[in-house]
Amino acid sequence: MTPAMQHTAPIVPVELEVHPPERRARTIVVGSGCCTCCCCCSCCVHSLGGVLGAAIGSGVSSGPPLLEPNAPEELARAASRSRALVAYWLTFALLTLLGVAAAGAGESATVGLTVLAVCLPAVQLLASLLAIPVMLVMIPPDPGAAFAALGRLTLFTVVGTTIGVAATGALLGVGVAIAGAL
Repeated sequence: MTPAMQHTAPIVPVELEVHPPERRARTIVVGSGCCTCCCCCSCCVHSLGGVLGAAIGSGVSSGPPLLEPNAPEELARAASRSRALVAYWLTFALLTLLGVAAAGAGESATVGLTVLAVCLPAVQLLASLLAIPVMLVMIPPDPGAAFAALGRLTLFTVVGTTIGVAATGALLGVGVAIAGAL
């Protein structure tokens, strides 16, 4: 050790004093769900809307009244609708699992899962496209009914996502209005 290093000054505690601002009043940080450092509650509403839309679109559609409820044509239509919906939900589940696996393989699983949640409507549209060849491999008895069911489900997905985007915009607008009022 050199002589300069051996000389040590006594340790003096440092005190910090917060002074009031000169020109403006001190602002208060509002812990609202929107417009803060984390707005996961509002940003993923479009994904929730897309999944709810797909679930509603999977329901039984109203069609023309049946003369015979157990007619072979109606049974073929029902089987075709079921195969289309199974093809969609299996494809969607597989794509989502692949997304979760890819998110977990990255450096930050939280970031990967957040990206997956934000991009879920795109995953749903991809599932609709990839469900077409899966559905055709299942050989539906009535392809027209199968495509109609898949189209209805996809339409409801888009409508649900659009409603979710509008809700997100409304939530963000409320957050900005609250933050601006303070």
